[in-house]
Amino acid sequence: MSKVPVTTSAVIQRAKRGFAAQGEALKIAREGSATHSLGPFYTVTMNTNVVDRSGLNMSDLAEMYLKPHEQIFEELVRQVPAAELPQVLADLQKIAASGNQVFS
Repeated sequence: MSKVPVTTSAVIQRAKRGFAAQGEALKIAREGSATHSLGPFYTVTMNTNVVDRSGLNMSDLAEMYLKPHEQIFEELVRQVPAAELPQVLADLQKIAASGNQVFS
């Protein structure tokens, strides 16, 4: 069974909606000290504005919000042999141009 590609931005949007349903807001740390102390992603409780979860990364978000048949697009592209990459990218462009909601 082949995996369905999902972009990192789609994973982030899913995570934002999922955390919002739990009363939390997903935040992306800016470069600098916040990244070192909180990690790339962290959540804050909406009512109190207190950091709830820290040290989250893209793998954590993907594990929480991707379905078993989905994989992050960038990871799928890395797995394609170099000789096949131009054809795979052309196929993906055709899918995107057709309006298919593959990347949601």
